[in-house]
Amino acid sequence: MRFQEVTTGKLRVLMRHRDGHTSGLKEIQAYNTDGRPPTARNQTPYVEAWRDPTYTRPGQVRLTGITEDDGLPKRTLSSSWRAAAGPDDGTVIFDDPHASTTVARFTKAGTYTLELTATDGASTSSKRVVVKVEELGDGRVNLAPSATPTASYTSGWESVAAINDGREPASSSDAPRWGSWPQKDTQWIQYTWEEPVRVDGSDLYFFRDAQPGAADGVGVPASWVIEYRDGDTWREVPAPSGYGTAENRYNRTTFTPVTTTALRAKLTGHPNLALGVQEWKVYAEAPESVRETHIPTLRGTIPDLPGQVTLVYADGSTARSPVAWPALTEDQVAEGGTSVTITGLADRTAQPVTATVWVRHTDAVEITSIAEERVTTRPGRAPTLPATVVATYNDGSRDSRTQVTWDPVDPDQYAGPGTFEVRGTVPDTSHRATATITVARPRDPGGTSPARR
Repeated sequence: MRFQEVTTGKLRVLMRHRDGHTSGLKEIQAYNTDGRPPTARNQTPYVEAWRDPTYTRPGQVRLTGITEDDGLPKRTLSSSWRAAAGPDDGTVIFDDPHASTTVARFTKAGTYTLELTATDGASTSSKRVVVKVEELGDGRVNLAPSATPTASYTSGWESVAAINDGREPASSSDAPRWGSWPQKDTQWIQYTWEEPVRVDGSDLYFFRDAQPGAADGVGVPASWVIEYRDGDTWREVPAPSGYGTAENRYNRTTFTPVTTTALRAKLTGHPNLALGVQEWKVYAEAPESVRETHIPTLRGTIPDLPGQVTLVYADGSTARSPVAWPALTEDQVAEGGTSVTITGLADRTAQPVTATVWVRHTDAVEITSIAEERVTTRPGRAPTLPATVVATYNDGSRDSRTQVTWDPVDPDQYAGPGTFEVRGTVPDTSHRATATITVARPRDPGGTSPARR
């Protein structure tokens, strides 16, 4: 490159790393050419993009992009991803649409065209990536990627981070993996979540380089159990379906759902053999439903959408799940008296979730009705009543964030199977909230669990 003549005792080069890369400089040479530099002309930004083939999570792709510019005209460069084409009713949600490298998630299988665009304020370039989303998984959500993995011991050349890296093993001798050699006997691997999760199953893929009876090496376990953290105590998961020890495939275990912040697999090895794991998937229990999301906004104002949704399970309990929504546009909220429904993806359920945005002419509205709530519980357990209800206003809009204070519930009302009502007070209205409580009969525990040790 050429530039106007300067007089200096030092010269330095400032470099900005590409996303996901490091940079290096071997040599720099500076010259006095006695010539006049040519007039600088703005060049269009450089854009390159592709799909990361090592990222194999169902219903997702990792997109790697590179955006570069010559610094003209104002030393600014911005980039963004968008879905240029896709199947009808298919929605793409980017973890960070303004990062050149990001993850895209999909609500429907099909072929999508994704476009990365970079602009320097005067000129624009783009690159398209075509991805085929063949399936969105088997309806189960693997919560392992959001957990922090730890282990009782990890060999110096292995990595505990391998057990939730999302790479599908080709065999029990594949890599990367976790291993405990030379530590043997009983070892464990553990997942910890920042917030409680509700889980009911596991798939575990073992690593081995030796067979039982060998004098040394790493083998599949002789036995193992899954434990969850209950306060300060570790307990075995209830009613496990079994603990397989097959090689070259996943070993599935289902169990009665538990809510916890930590889960561990406790492995006991064969004599003389250490333990190893390729991949460990932990599945969220599928909710029976997701509470409705209704958000009102004034025309021309893009509202803040909730960062979490409420999952409702068959036994009446609830849990919160982080959710990602596609970005709303100004056109979608430009006209009062309208509504738009968008589809999002929650981290802890495979089913897409929806939010309805109601566009108002004015905030001078009043509540005309409160939607009835239906709650299920078990005998002897107090019902989990929602902190908010869905209010309908005189302009037809709704708001699911309406606060409610429920009347006290007599424990005799949920002591046995049956149905009863609870009333609630909503601020600034004479309309009362109503919750119909169903006390269901206890479920059959499904018999005794098989011998496991």
